[in-house]
Amino acid sequence: MFGVRAAGWPILYVSLSGPFDLARGGGGGWVGHMEHRIDGLMVDGDHEVATLLARWAMIRNGALSRRQSTELLKEVVTPWS
Repeated sequence: MFGVRAAGWPILYVSLSGPFDLARGGGGGWVGHMEHRIDGLMVDGDHEVATLLARWAMIRNGALSRRQSTELLKEVVTPWS
């Protein structure tokens, strides 16, 4: 799980508020959809979309490659066998 800490604030985890989707339209503009506990919210405002794009960048930057993920799974599963 990826977190960000601002001075004097607790760690804010990127994915705790639920999943989100990003899509780029034919004209190049972005829209986002965020899932919440009760319903979903579609956003197309520049600030909201920029926030979702920044969160996606944080997740991608911290993610393991497919090869690294496979190696980690093999390492963890081996002791259970």
